[in-house]
Amino acid sequence: AWKPKRKKKGQNPAALVMLLLLLLPVTKGIAQQAPLSMNEAISIALNNNPGIKAAAFEVESARQMARAAFDPDKATVYY
Repeated sequence: AWKPKRKKKGQNPAALVMLLLLLLPVTKGIAQQAPLSMNEAISIALNNNPGIKAAAFEVESARQMARAAFDPDKATVYY
């Protein structure tokens, strides 16, 4: 009951080498970033937080409205 060895499908060494060469650059993109300091992490969080950005726009809007609240046109004097 001797059976000859069969070559399994999907074990093409050239295809495996090509696949590894194609995926090699991807692994560098997945690498971890360098550790951040606390100040850097806080700065990034503040810059990327949409709630804080919206609040900053509201503050700027309020400042613009306060300037426009008292803006008299040219005074006209009747005599």
